[in-house]
Amino acid sequence: MRARSGPGRGSRPYRYIFTANNGSDDLSVIELKTLKVGRRVKVGGCPMVADITPDGKYLLVSNRDSCDASVVDLETLTVKKTIPIKDGPAGVVAAPDGRRAYIANEFDHSLS
Repeated sequence: MRARSGPGRGSRPYRYIFTANNGSDDLSVIELKTLKVGRRVKVGGCPMVADITPDGKYLLVSNRDSCDASVVDLETLTVKKTIPIKDGPAGVVAAPDGRRAYIANEFDHSLS
């Protein structure tokens, strides 16, 4: 899994590192202060890639097997929304202006 930070990825300091757990369909939330898993967030089937929105408020997660994307609120660490995506979403990136997210679909080699 990949989650980017840096210019255009929110101005507040990050408190967590996220890892996708394909076998258990969740994210591990690792606290930067302790480097220990603080909790897990249930997402869709087979989470693949994640990206932080430019405002730093959300983590977008592509879930290949459930054919959807999870929008995780980074303040509450809960799934705020699940968006259906066809054809096995395997990658996600938020546009720099925050208005769109692009999802690469593994099964039909398309972009949503």
